[in-house]
Amino acid sequence: MARYRLKTMVLARILAEATVCTLFIAIPICLQLSGALPAYPAAVKAMFLCLAGIGVVLLPWFGFITWLVTTSDIGLTTHSLFKNHTLEWSKITNLSRRSSWTWLRFVVEGEGAELSFPVLLNKIDHLVAEVTAHLPASAGRLRSAHRHFIYDRLAFALQFMQSLAAVIFATVFCFFFVARMHISHSSTDTVLLLVFCAAITLIFAWRMQVIAAMPRSIETTKAALVITTYFGKRTIAWSDIKGVGLPMPLLPEGFTVKTAKGTILVGAAMECADELQSFIKSRMNGADSLSRLAGNIEDAVGTLDLDFIKARIEEQSLRSRDLLNSLKEQEIDTGVACEIDYCFYADTHYAITGLGQNLADQGLEADVFAPIEADGVKIDYWTMKVRVSQSPEDAGAEKNTAFMMGLADEYGCVYDGWSPDLTTKDSRPFLI
Repeated sequence: MARYRLKTMVLARILAEATVCTLFIAIPICLQLSGALPAYPAAVKAMFLCLAGIGVVLLPWFGFITWLVTTSDIGLTTHSLFKNHTLEWSKITNLSRRSSWTWLRFVVEGEGAELSFPVLLNKIDHLVAEVTAHLPASAGRLRSAHRHFIYDRLAFALQFMQSLAAVIFATVFCFFFVARMHISHSSTDTVLLLVFCAAITLIFAWRMQVIAAMPRSIETTKAALVITTYFGKRTIAWSDIKGVGLPMPLLPEGFTVKTAKGTILVGAAMECADELQSFIKSRMNGADSLSRLAGNIEDAVGTLDLDFIKARIEEQSLRSRDLLNSLKEQEIDTGVACEIDYCFYADTHYAITGLGQNLADQGLEADVFAPIEADGVKIDYWTMKVRVSQSPEDAGAEKNTAFMMGLADEYGCVYDGWSPDLTTKDSRPFLI
């Protein structure tokens, strides 16, 4: 069994806040029991009652905070003071990172239920990796490039207010410097104060400008990244994105997107920020691969072995004819549409996801599988299955085989044939 609890500093802060709320409730009660409360002015008694009301509202909330997550062979369990929630590994369907009301958390979705745990747990990366390892194959399905990510408005408001407060502090300090100039007779003190005021003013003004320009929503498309801020909207082509990095000190947590026209800060409070970051990285690598492919296309055309390509197509076509004959022997109508799984494999994750993303953008179901070791045999390549509704005859046609092989070659992958997903009337699978 593995245990993942809240970080020590987070637990200390929660206990301190819970203690304050308890004192809000206990102080007026103790004063009333001792008979000292009536002696206070009405304004003071009203303040005590208001603080007690705040304590009554907030204190129960601490009892629902997940402070510990445990995992076992059966599943994972989240622990809070008032409630424990268990979800079996066999029932989980997805894992996502969400943000709402400044609360960053991971949500584990299951069959008819879900549980969540905060991102501030110790060894959170190990926990996420453990949950991901138990996800079903369908959880790795590639999504369409057309997605919309929204930044938590409350988190943005709080960050902007903090920056505004810092700017106000710098302004007050500048007024102090001006007043100090009239009473100071030391040029050294004056210069030091001037440098300090200039430094904090520039830093806090720069921080406020960066936060104000943070995206409030990001839309991903096949061609570009559409960024919407409170100042307007702009579109950045994938070819103009240069890299993804970490924000500079004093900036909110998250990641930066470096483009040809500047750097964009994406805060951690962005909905599914981890998925957005991974998607941008995959698109960047895909764009680099296509650029290299375009740069070497003349050399590639000059070295094409047409006989080898023709032999590959004939080999796949022969396998398709054997499969079609096997289906006909089982009295299956190969002209009727059914679920067809097309199989591909590649040496790298970027190659297989590049092809899979292209197919997912067309509305197809693309499932990617990492290298595994089964029955003592290690499979050291990435595989993918793409499901379409098609008749076996169309799937096994020579022109369709040539198309699939050409599509795979474009992304540095290998087309490995097709197989039907057929069931009998009593739902038993056919053995082919």
